[in-house]
Amino acid sequence: MKTVLVTAAGSGIGQATALELDKLGFKVFAGVRKKEHGEKLSQIASSNLEAVILDVTQTNDITDLKEKLRVSLGNKGLYALVNVAGIADFGPIEALSIDRFRQIFDVNLFGTLELTQAMLPFIRKSKGRIVNVGSVGAHTTIPFGVTICASKHALESLNSGLRIELKPWGIDVIAVDPSSIATPAANRMLDQAKETIGKMTMEQRELYAEPLLSMAESMHKQEMTGAAPETVGKVIAKALLATKPRTRYPVGPNSKKIILLSRLLPDRLFDRLKLKMVGIKMKV
Repeated sequence: MKTVLVTAAGSGIGQATALELDKLGFKVFAGVRKKEHGEKLSQIASSNLEAVILDVTQTNDITDLKEKLRVSLGNKGLYALVNVAGIADFGPIEALSIDRFRQIFDVNLFGTLELTQAMLPFIRKSKGRIVNVGSVGAHTTIPFGVTICASKHALESLNSGLRIELKPWGIDVIAVDPSSIATPAANRMLDQAKETIGKMTMEQRELYAEPLLSMAESMHKQEMTGAAPETVGKVIAKALLATKPRTRYPVGPNSKKIILLSRLLPDRLFDRLKLKMVGIKMKV
């Protein structure tokens, strides 16, 4: 029985992935931030799934988990680490809180990096795999989406570096790039945008409130009518089961098209297209 660790398994893509891998017969350590999330997950999974407390921004959680796996795995090694944990806010760069920006990078990049460093000795033993859940936003930046896009850009670079550096030990490093996934986080987009507007100065509201709300409404509609988290879970499972996995798996509506257009179109033309895609009427 191969062992995998999945982060952010309390809901959304992480939960769907943990349950899919459990169903396929993996031994799953499912990282959750809250005890009650782990209890709910355990009720709908087999005995091969074990929920563990894991906030990727907390070094103590990572250290405790490393020791738990050292005892549990013995000489067997960890077959896969699936880095799902990620957060985002939406708002204009001019009005973003620097502290919140740092917090988002702490989860999306630095927490992922610290956990990966801690798990690598176990993964090397099994010549296993690392799956980093990025975003189509890793390949372009949508208006008012710089927090997730910038942090996923950085994760994309980390993914590429790991893929090259770890190949000598037979470790595959794989990017999964979702677009428009109907998760609980996507359902909160409108409320989050309104909270951001509430923290703006009067001048900033006059400049940005209308286009930000238009973008949030459009993106919320796209996300909630997009692919289910289970779709991403199945793609991750495919990447773990493949004899020769691809380096990248786009998933969700228009994911392949967006990545391709980001490479082919001139910047200003693609800027106009992105504004149209997210429902914003602005001159660029």
